[in-house]
Amino acid sequence: MELAVKAAGGVEDKKALRDKIYELEITTAFGKYGVEPLGSPNSGYQRRKVMNLMQWQKAEGKKLLPNQFVINGMVQEVVWPEEVATAKIDFPFPGFLK
Repeated sequence: MELAVKAAGGVEDKKALRDKIYELEITTAFGKYGVEPLGSPNSGYQRRKVMNLMQWQKAEGKKLLPNQFVINGMVQEVVWPEEVATAKIDFPFPGFLK
């Protein structure tokens, strides 16, 4: 926000500030930041930093990666986005409604 305020020359011109926020593409402590441009169907959605969706799944019969470990017969898997997934999503998760 500080970079956008400086680039817009202050906070008085709300449209200029908004436009600068939409233009920002920076690296933060949390990773890359950048949003879909104004006018796009997903305007304002984060597009530079993709969060992985994780799921605990039964470890039985799975070949584990070096960074995976089993806790109570379960292993944590990346299930989304597909290009980095280590397993397919298990849905509905067995026993979820019990």
